[in-house]
Amino acid sequence: MIDRRFEVIEKDENQELSKILACAEQHLTCVEFGRKLLYMASQGRADQSFLLARAEVYYGLQSQYYSVIAGEHIRKRTQQRTWIQPGMVVEVAVGWLNSLLGPEIVEHQAEWDSTDKCMVPKSGDWCATAIVDEKHGFTLVLEAGETYVHIVTLVDKTHSFQAKPGTRVFVMDRYGAFAEDPSRSRPFRRIKKEP
Repeated sequence: MIDRRFEVIEKDENQELSKILACAEQHLTCVEFGRKLLYMASQGRADQSFLLARAEVYYGLQSQYYSVIAGEHIRKRTQQRTWIQPGMVVEVAVGWLNSLLGPEIVEHQAEWDSTDKCMVPKSGDWCATAIVDEKHGFTLVLEAGETYVHIVTLVDKTHSFQAKPGTRVFVMDRYGAFAEDPSRSRPFRRIKKEP
């Protein structure tokens, strides 16, 4: 029997990968989820990009591994907006996760809200992290699940980047030092809908 619960991940044309990953992580076991990610990465075709890497995030003396995922959207954005290759974007993200910035990124986990049809924070005010990288001249927006970090998009703006609600913004200078930019961070606020 073929497991088709995760098949849609191949169609990352409209930035649906966030929804697909969040839903798959909820419905698949950790092992099934990991196997499916490896399968998708091994099935890459010339017209489609699905990059997968592994990062170790340290919490004091303990650590946890996360899958780092970049879909077709990242390949398109790197071609349209920058001079770098998608693989380098993944390497940069893995470097951030392996540094002191890693716990800040994975702390803000997101989940899919089927009622509002958007990603929402599992807890707190943040469901994404944006890193404004002054060294490389781009901004990456990352979403985290329990076992993965998804590179959502790449923006070629650093100074004029505006975050969506629910995004915590950090600025990394050309020397690798980072700090939160509260003026650009925008907490997530649920809007109560009238019945």
